[in-house]
Amino acid sequence: RLTAVMNTRQLYAVNVFSRFATRVLVDTASFTAKTFSQLEHEVKRLNWSGFLQDQRPRIRVHSYASKLFHEDAIATRLYRDLPSGEGVEQQILVRVLHDRFTVRIDSSGEPLHKRGWRRDINETPLRETVAAAVVASSAWDPHTPLVDPFCGSGTIAIE
Repeated sequence: RLTAVMNTRQLYAVNVFSRFATRVLVDTASFTAKTFSQLEHEVKRLNWSGFLQDQRPRIRVHSYASKLFHEDAIATRLYRDLPSGEGVEQQILVRVLHDRFTVRIDSSGEPLHKRGWRRDINETPLRETVAAAVVASSAWDPHTPLVDPFCGSGTIAIE
């Protein structure tokens, strides 16, 4: 996990040019809630206009060691107070740890390892992001031949 402060243009650039990230999340809110009424109060205070215009929110909740532990009930409360459009789906990730909520918006859409060049997918292909990280960490010199003894679908060679 990498955290950075960036403007919108830089956020777009990370999504387009990152070879290693699976997705880019934008921290939207952080608050403490121990009851559903506190949760609803905090969610109503959030300004979603910069993140949700015509998108349909899709909420994923993970709760650990918190008084509010029922993830579906948390998601239901969030859906009540979020604007909902008819456009594309916008994923919102909510993590609750020791009653501390962290709300993040997925700025990537599809996972970034789905770059679009792979048409025929094998049973267990190596993700492009993992292959790129393997090549980068191997200190391979592009002027020397690349040997990939496990060249199933060629992901390492392509990256």
